[in-house]
Amino acid sequence: MVTKPRAWGVKAPAAEPGTDTKLKVLILVKKGCDDLARAVKMELEQFGIAYGCVPLKSSTGCGAASSIVRTCPESGYGAIIVISGDSVHEAHMLTRASVVPMCLVLNTGGRSAKHWLRSMSDLIGVEVGSGIPVFLSGDPHDDLTAAGNAALHAAKCLALHDQKLRKRIYMLIVEGSPASI
Repeated sequence: MVTKPRAWGVKAPAAEPGTDTKLKVLILVKKGCDDLARAVKMELEQFGIAYGCVPLKSSTGCGAASSIVRTCPESGYGAIIVISGDSVHEAHMLTRASVVPMCLVLNTGGRSAKHWLRSMSDLIGVEVGSGIPVFLSGDPHDDLTAAGNAALHAAKCLALHDQKLRKRIYMLIVEGSPASI
């Protein structure tokens, strides 16, 4: 099941009746980061996790995306993955609005390791609410690895509430067997 919020400035969609609302991840993607979004989606599908995908639009600012982030728990999203490219401004704003675990993916776009380290140090200073985990994922040499790590972290956050998902993750990581149960 893939759910997509329809428009900016509205609540994230409610979970469909009969679905497990804790097993959903909201993916916020900045333009130009579609390959990273695909990598995240493939990783989530491997664990059987439903997701919604919303574009981060620079022209509308973070206000609309922040309103979607704030309504995530009521809409059944248990984690958020933000793929904001090398722009840390959106990640800062959205992390401050979040009440669920967040995974921030930093895309270097082939830039130098120095640029990557500067962006990571900016993200480390993110102000978040007490008790809300924030995972920073980035790799100066391989952006797809960073995206996969963010999806795995989101799956682990959701697994705190779901025994079957915990078992899938264990089977895939520790035993190296397929995640199908």
